[in-house]
Amino acid sequence: MLGVAGKLARILNQTGRLEDAEKAFRLAIAEDPASAEWHAGLATTLIAQGRKEEAIPALIEATDLDPSRADLFNELGLLELHPARAEEAFRAAIAADATIAAYWANLAVCLIDQWRLDEAHDCFEEAIRLDPGDLSYAVDLGHLYIDMGRFSDAELWFRRTLWEITHSTILDGPAWNAYGAGRYDDADALFARRRGTPDDDQIAWAYRGRGVALLAMGQDREAIVSLRGAISIAPREPTFHQELGEALRVSGREPPARRALARAEQLRTAQRRKPPTRRPVTLTPAAGPR
Repeated sequence: MLGVAGKLARILNQTGRLEDAEKAFRLAIAEDPASAEWHAGLATTLIAQGRKEEAIPALIEATDLDPSRADLFNELGLLELHPARAEEAFRAAIAADATIAAYWANLAVCLIDQWRLDEAHDCFEEAIRLDPGDLSYAVDLGHLYIDMGRFSDAELWFRRTLWEITHSTILDGPAWNAYGAGRYDDADALFARRRGTPDDDQIAWAYRGRGVALLAMGQDREAIVSLRGAISIAPREPTFHQELGEALRVSGREPPARRALARAEQLRTAQRRKPPTRRPVTLTPAAGPR
């Protein structure tokens, strides 16, 4: 009868019966405590129930039993609240499989939390090398340059990143005329006519990053153009309007600055950009007892 509880646990987990699946996984562990799969299954079920801290011991047990499971180390790193412990988990994930860009990016986030920015820079560069198609890594690296005070490097990095992207950004007159007149719904509708791309969110943040870097370098006119580019792509992100207002104010254009800041206040319920976050990677089932 060995493995029956584990097989049942899989079925219960797949059908969404999480509490029953948890009980079955615990029975499976009692039957075969040396199976990493059952400990990982228990952790997955606990996570699905929102009991993340309880899942940590199960993941530690699973990774001890099967150190080759890079995905489990990554999941452990996502759950660990202490940056040093998360760093240890992500380094173990990389040791098990150094070809996954997300592991390097997750390690970078832990290093940023510890203000080890040069090391984080190297990790983001490796993530970009491994997966150059994921624009989020490039955007995170550019904002890291800003955090490091390397504004000229940030501006150059964002400019090069945007140059390499094929997209259509509308900075047309009617949309901005509506914006300037305070007709924000009309402006949003006009901006929305642009042809979107799957990378729109990251492209917008790249424009924002370049604008922030330019403003820090005293190039307020160029910063305004770049921040408008961000708004043309994501017109409902309050951060972009706030920073456009600040750039306009620096350039001495007080009336449009007030309008941009007023628009930012209207959109304040939306979240400001968060720092780079750790990236989940789908857990891959391991071969277990049959």
